[in-house]
Amino acid sequence: MNRLIATDLDCSRRNPGARSPRPRRLDLTMLRRLGWDGRLSIAYRRYDRPDQWPARVSRVERGVCTLLGGGGVCRASLGGSALVAGARDPARLPCVGDWVVVRTWPDARWTVELVLPRRGTMWRTPGPALSASNVDIVMRVDRDRRSDADLIGALRALLAPGHTLGLTGGEMGSRAALVAALAGAPVLAPVAGSLVLLPGGGAVIDAESDCFSTDIDEIDSSMPMPLSLARRPA
Repeated sequence: MNRLIATDLDCSRRNPGARSPRPRRLDLTMLRRLGWDGRLSIAYRRYDRPDQWPARVSRVERGVCTLLGGGGVCRASLGGSALVAGARDPARLPCVGDWVVVRTWPDARWTVELVLPRRGTMWRTPGPALSASNVDIVMRVDRDRRSDADLIGALRALLAPGHTLGLTGGEMGSRAALVAALAGAPVLAPVAGSLVLLPGGGAVIDAESDCFSTDIDEIDSSMPMPLSLARRPA
């Protein structure tokens, strides 16, 4: 029987009324599998308090973020500080792949309060408009090789736990087929614009883009991607 990979679950629907302030003990193994590292830990330190916790954005829809983290999968709206930052600069709003600080309120609401520093960002032009962040490798999808066994094997070898592959180019169906091949199972929920955690470690993001930058504050250094594969410097 084929397994199904879920990409967009709402834990409040699975467990109505059972929201906890934050995981009593953050699952560092899961966070590291998602890409958490020493750089992010240092950036988060100033925001660490009992009612806040870190998570990674797997999808954004109409101002609601689906989040992955040590506490499982959940959804959160944008908090006041995130909305203010986004009003000043839309690029500061959360996007798929972001690491964010989540706050739990006394009435059990969850809100995304801010975005932690980004690396490896994917952009659409003109604009530019941010489409994904914290990406280590970007690949343009070739429709004729979307299920090529050698390609799938090579990509899996690159995607160690904590590494993220960004897919762009080609048709949406071709990218979805490649995500399913990497996952080794059909994927539930829309793949486009989503981060999918792979069973063997690593993650993949399907995001339309034509530029790749290593730093959100260096848009001018974003490089066009004529190559089929681009990597963020370690």
